[in-house]
Amino acid sequence: MAGILARTLARAETPDAIQPQGWLIVCDSGASRVRRHSSNLAGLFPAWPGPFIGANLREILGPQVTHSLRNALSRFASPAPPALLTGLLLPGCAGAYDLAVHAIEDETVIEIEPAAPENDRSLLDRLRAFIARLAQAGDLDKTLQAAARLCFAMLQYDRVAVLRLDALGRATLVAEQKAGDLDSWSGSAGPPAIFSEETRAKWLACRLRLLIDADSPPAAILGAPEAGALDLTLAFLRAPSPDERAVLRQSGAAAALAIAIVVDGLLWGLVFCAHRTPRHPAMELRAAAELFGEFLSLRLQVLSPQRTAQKRAARPAAALDGLRVMIVEDQALIAMDLEASLTETGVTVASVCTSCAEALMALESVEIDAAILDYHLHGETSLAVAEALEKRAIPFIFVTGESLSGQGDDPKPLTRLAGRALARKPYEMGRIMAALGEALADPE
Repeated sequence: MAGILARTLARAETPDAIQPQGWLIVCDSGASRVRRHSSNLAGLFPAWPGPFIGANLREILGPQVTHSLRNALSRFASPAPPALLTGLLLPGCAGAYDLAVHAIEDETVIEIEPAAPENDRSLLDRLRAFIARLAQAGDLDKTLQAAARLCFAMLQYDRVAVLRLDALGRATLVAEQKAGDLDSWSGSAGPPAIFSEETRAKWLACRLRLLIDADSPPAAILGAPEAGALDLTLAFLRAPSPDERAVLRQSGAAAALAIAIVVDGLLWGLVFCAHRTPRHPAMELRAAAELFGEFLSLRLQVLSPQRTAQKRAARPAAALDGLRVMIVEDQALIAMDLEASLTETGVTVASVCTSCAEALMALESVEIDAAILDYHLHGETSLAVAEALEKRAIPFIFVTGESLSGQGDDPKPLTRLAGRALARKPYEMGRIMAALGEALADPE
């Protein structure tokens, strides 16, 4: 199966069409006037009095929704992954809708899908629990098996397979979780094949591929005759090619979802989910799957043989083995990756906190030898934690992805930071360990 899928993705280009389970509108860069749209858009807005092309987007989607998507666009540079807006009400439409919007060159691409009947309020908690379990899985093989098992539980597809790509793009099945009545894809089920460079580049760009129903005819994109080809690489609803449809049918699957695994900027592999009947997971669930894939990528980066060798070579002096450290970092995925990396170098992570308040509370009950403080937290700095550590004579280092002399920084705390051990983001373990060594050697 891995071979069939690889050959399919390498062969055929996806036409200018989308899967008909959603709708698409393409506007100018200011999200003002409609330039193109999917052929099924009239089914969503049956009362629209005239042609969509040339119409004011505000009049179609309403002022509030249009304002929201313009704000979402402003948060991202182009090109960027689609911004997601969920549970929106559209004029004259029953129910709620989810929107994905992104800019590509001089156009704004808006995808519209029916929202799930109810928001899954437990989804974030489950995702956090799954990420924590993945972080505790252990070695590379156990992590891959855990990834297949956890995605199977979260996404509810009939089969979840983790496919490994080598330097030439050849795919091999390395982990699998499936329904009990399905045969495994291991062994003779499908010989490895080669993913082309072009195919790998698309997976790197879009990170998640959704195929809802192999048997549903696509909805064409309508536009002015002079309009050029539309780049749908980042579109969730991009229609499958005829070959992709055929492969899904031949494999007994009607739907699929695939998540790219990216390590050191390269496509390491895919988490490929297949289902025997049509399946349209809600946008929020797919967003959770993307986040899970990002953390899995971070974990594999930590666990890869090359990274492990680098960490062992940069392992600190024996005095740092077993060092009890507090991490204060407001980005959960980054904090988890740092925790895993520190653990592999022999350091014990005693507490992970996402805010000053949480860190100050932890200091009252957790015994630590040192701390790693992200300087810029959400809406605050970690200086209050630094002051508390100073009072306790506990060494610490600051980490930041920004210049501490940038606009808006108060020069007084910056003066106090002079001489403090400092490491830059993205986290580089050799520098982190060196900075910890400096802080322990000279805590004042």
